[in-house]
Amino acid sequence: MHIIILPKIEPNMEQASVAAWLKLEGEEIKKGEPLFEIETAKALIEIEAEYSGFLRKILIQSGKTVPILTPLALIGEAQEPLPDLSKIQIQPLSKKNLEINFLQNKTAETPTSSVEIERIKSSPAAKRLAKEKNVDLKRINGSGPEGRIIEEDIKKFLEKNIKLSTQTNSYQPKRILIIGAGNGGEVVADILSSDTANEIIGFLDDNQLLWGKYIWNKPIFGGIKILEKIFKEKNCTHLCLSITSNMKIRKKIYNLLKTEGYLFLNAIHPTAYLNQTSKIGEGNIIGAFVHLGYGTEVGDNNLISAHCDIEHHNHIGSHILFGPGVMTSGDVKIGDLCSLGAGVNIEPHVIIGSDTAIASGSTIIFSIPSNTIIKSEFKKNR
Repeated sequence: MHIIILPKIEPNMEQASVAAWLKLEGEEIKKGEPLFEIETAKALIEIEAEYSGFLRKILIQSGKTVPILTPLALIGEAQEPLPDLSKIQIQPLSKKNLEINFLQNKTAETPTSSVEIERIKSSPAAKRLAKEKNVDLKRINGSGPEGRIIEEDIKKFLEKNIKLSTQTNSYQPKRILIIGAGNGGEVVADILSSDTANEIIGFLDDNQLLWGKYIWNKPIFGGIKILEKIFKEKNCTHLCLSITSNMKIRKKIYNLLKTEGYLFLNAIHPTAYLNQTSKIGEGNIIGAFVHLGYGTEVGDNNLISAHCDIEHHNHIGSHILFGPGVMTSGDVKIGDLCSLGAGVNIEPHVIIGSDTAIASGSTIIFSIPSNTIIKSEFKKNR
């Protein structure tokens, strides 16, 4: 029996309201499907199921406000017996004690029972490979007996894993040359260094004042004109763009180098959570604590800053700048070359046209045509 708790999804979040349950008691649910909605001080957020099974019991009905880590529901097998719910004690759980405690029957002599979170069944080979490749076993659907995760499941996941380039073997080390040696270059190097399969060779930047200096003990060789020479001499396999100040220039460089046959790596921070059903292109930079929801598709060469929450079934174009903390609801579409400031909130089913800029802190409740600027007032034809 699995426990569904109220997650902490915002840095200062202490409680939230259960806005709605999206499944009925007894209804079957699959991992990654929308299960319920919560309402915080900032937004209405859809939460996906972390387990497959049946929604056996809803413990907290919609409309109630509860602290984080409060048990909300139970997911289990169809015929799995439920505990005696008349004796259940609902209280916030500590991270060290994720269980549902039951009040002891005063007339019984047996000790208090509990429902424990089920351990993930996996083979030793699967565990070794998952540890080696830094794969969370909770994200894997096992194909072995009784849902046991086997080594082949890990390999299939790695083949689809958006953290790995689709153009190279998953196990082949990547020798990376970063274009751009400013602040963005330092951030990208920090992200790439978290994966032992990545080896940063150095940087290129047209700012001559930076030539001969070092970032993360890696040299800044010179300007982009020597790209071909350095790429061959150093046996590089991939490029990574760290340019953040001008997305049109970033797009121009990306498209030019793609036509010349260079491969671009996705740089994804290890704390980012990308649902295994989501799809991502090439050359994206994804910062710390980013969330990509169920069925979301992301194009190429995007810069997604820390703490962005891109919800389920979004369609994100290419060459887009997401400032820190951007939040999109379900079924949002964003065209190419847009710029979203910090803390932008986009409501469900909204379509943002290409080459649109939205000021920080804006809440978008209607669709916006292409070539639009959203500031304190609505302007067109920028």
